[in-house]
Amino acid sequence: MTKFKSLFLLLLNVVFYSVNAQKGPENQPTNLQFFQLKPWEVNLSFQQINADGYVIVKNMTGDNPILNKNTFKTDWINGAKVIYKGQGSIFTDKEIQSNTTYYYFIFSYNEQSDSMYYCNSKPLSGAVTTPKTLSQNTEYYESINPNDSSLFIGKLGNLISDHVLLDYNAFGFELAENIHIRDTLSNLRSIDCQYSRENILFSNQFNFQNNNLSREHVMPRSWMPSGGNTNNKDGADYHNLLIVNNSEVNIVRSNYPFDYVQTVSKQYIESKLGKNIFGATVFEVADNIKGDVARCIFYMQVAYNGTANSNWGFKYLPSNGKLQNSELLMDWHKNDPPDADERTRHEYIAYFQKNRNPFIDYPHWACYIDFHTLEYKNATNSECEKNLNTLALKKVDISSYLNVYPNPSSGTFVLQFPQFIEQHDVIQLYLTNTLGKKIPFEWEKESHKLTINGTSGLYKLHFRAKHYSATKTIVIH
Repeated sequence: MTKFKSLFLLLLNVVFYSVNAQKGPENQPTNLQFFQLKPWEVNLSFQQINADGYVIVKNMTGDNPILNKNTFKTDWINGAKVIYKGQGSIFTDKEIQSNTTYYYFIFSYNEQSDSMYYCNSKPLSGAVTTPKTLSQNTEYYESINPNDSSLFIGKLGNLISDHVLLDYNAFGFELAENIHIRDTLSNLRSIDCQYSRENILFSNQFNFQNNNLSREHVMPRSWMPSGGNTNNKDGADYHNLLIVNNSEVNIVRSNYPFDYVQTVSKQYIESKLGKNIFGATVFEVADNIKGDVARCIFYMQVAYNGTANSNWGFKYLPSNGKLQNSELLMDWHKNDPPDADERTRHEYIAYFQKNRNPFIDYPHWACYIDFHTLEYKNATNSECEKNLNTLALKKVDISSYLNVYPNPSSGTFVLQFPQFIEQHDVIQLYLTNTLGKKIPFEWEKESHKLTINGTSGLYKLHFRAKHYSATKTIVIH
């Protein structure tokens, strides 16, 4: 009898241990703090407790996510993204836009036999709004008066050309790692070609050559009267550099002027090379970057006017620079105003290079300059000045908050919309292949199920709603 009693007690202890070992922590961590906030970065810390680890979840709605399964970094849970899983209590979030409110939720967990058990109480949570800028624009531009016809362009050029010379070769790592790269599924990372909107997935550390990417001079070095040596300010200016596909975009663009392509000779997703309405060879970028391109070039013209004893108006530029249509770029500037992505990138560059692009801060100032000759134009109370002075932001890009699963799949995908997309919002969807051609699909509105009867490969899903837009890369295997 004693033997059976001892065995019973032993089994009881095993059961008790197993049940309790599989319980989550009794408490959540405490004392969430946000510090060193930047327009492109949020740093947070919290007080640890007796737990195996912590999961940090982020969304833009404030809705409390519920964890009920094993969770991995980049998982999506009811419109919220898992941005961290581990044992640390200090975290830097770089998937950030300026002047935006984010909500963070921190869960404690214990791990047993490859399963996670969460604390069931309400998670530690907090909200933070990223700063719009770290610079005082009014102070930076306090000596500039756009109504001063004799001094405006010269004083503005002197102001913005006074900056730190950054390392040209460090551009990719700095901008890619801190601004452009996003974590995605299956431990992959993603970055977009800014001209074509190609989404590139990779698992290694960012590298231009390995990912067939390059630094693109928006104003080509061959247009610069100085030659644009990358050891000098004009050739290494970060405000004039974008990240693009090397073989399919950068080399194809060469140094052709920008314009709308009427007859396409080569297309790569949303970028095109071909003839404009006048039969000249031109290059066209994706719609969402057209205004960015214009503002890069306007900045370069004003910043470096007089360098190499030359006028940097299009009329006087060497090579294909003299063929650039200034009115075309003004149209792109007006129709594609600065959005949160461009402003965030701008703030990052301004912080390190110590100068700003005035046509992002004050879009209407472009109305006072004839970029063909770099002469002053009186634009006070003009339609150009009024319209650009009241520009609203473009649709907010919510690509990071639109979840598509399973991805890859055999052709059927489910879309999980963020909860801030209102039910009555008109949602538009279209699908393109890698050549930019629209592909038919079936869409079940109630179940949010999308079915593609296509061959295996990469596709781009484009989403539009009243205030939001998104582009997701999906894979059929």
